Amino acid sequence: MIKKIWHKRKIKWMIIFLCTLVAFSGFDFYTSGTTYSSNAVAAQTPSDLSAPTILGDVAITIERGTDFNPTDYFTVTDDQDKNPTLEIQTQLDTNKVAVIPVLLIAKDNSNNTSTKQITVNIIDSKAEAKAQAEKEKLEKERIEKEKAAEAEKNEAEAKAQAEVAAQDKKDNTETKNSSANSNANHNTKQENTSNNSQDNATQANSSTENTTTAPAAKQTIQPMQLEINGQFINYQNAGQASGQAVIDADYTRAATWGGAPVQSGDDGLNTHIIAHNPGAFSVIFNLGIGSQFKISDAAGKVTTYTVNEVAQVDDEAYRLSDGADYWDKMIGTGGGERVTLQACINDVHNLVVFAHK
Repeated sequence: MIKKIWHKRKIKWMIIFLCTLVAFSGFDFYTSGTTYSSNAVAAQTPSDLSAPTILGDVAITIERGTDFNPTDYFTVTDDQDKNPTLEIQTQLDTNKVAVIPVLLIAKDNSNNTSTKQITVNIIDSKAEAKAQAEKEKLEKERIEKEKAAEAEKNEAEAKAQAEVAAQDKKDNTETKNSSANSNANHNTKQENTSNNSQDNATQANSSTENTTTAPAAKQTIQPMQLEINGQFINYQNAGQASGQAVIDADYTRAATWGGAPVQSGDDGLNTHIIAHNPGAFSVIFNLGIGSQFKISDAAGKVTTYTVNEVAQVDDEAYRLSDGADYWDKMIGTGGGERVTLQACINDVHNLVVFAHK
């Protein structure tokens, strides 16, 4: 009997336990939508899995010497964090004119991160404006010099014409006087009049010869010279070892620096030639696309080059307009038979002329 009662109680308690467990699970599912075990797993799983988003242009431009704060140019948004952070990983020196790639990193409070690669273009608008003003000044001076030379030439031609006209008038007057004297003394002075006429003719010819200036011989290019817009510039094959010292010692002289150290029109290489402005290379500021100039080598062989590109670069050979690296193009030997002419615009910027044979 006792055994049967214990068996019934055991079954009863099992039923009660199972009913309790079912009731608890049902209540838990009703309140949370998941079972207790699934809640435990969910409690261990992060709910924020989305990284922040960085909004803004991929390229920005700032003035030289100004501080770069990324939050001034970019906005960071996140689906849960209202204040995600934004930092730059790249070291940025804004004291030099350059184009620098910069990596931005955004992070939310769950340590989700995102990155954005941008380009920072550092410019010096004051220096560029100064360089442009200097170029315009040189161009104005060149035009004024040409006008002055033309005026001087016209004045000299007018003076020469006036002298010739005065001599012609004098000759005509002497001829008339001689003719009158001949008519008045036809019988007694005919021979003298003839002699006087011959003397007058000789004197007129002599006067004309004295007032006529023989034209000067036209200057031609000599060995180791550049001929640019009618100007002849001596240069020296110096190379990087002494090219700068050559032009510093003589502002009227050019010198090879980069590329092939010895200029030749037949070596198929680039020769980089430098000179000062103001100085020997002030004339290259008048060159444009399609302009031509000549260079003679040490043997006197002359090669004609045609300009195909003109650019302004900083002292590190980055082009001012877009930051392109021109170092290899300027001082490398590749690219076929060509020359590169360089002169300073100011203390930090340079004019570079590229020309091919």
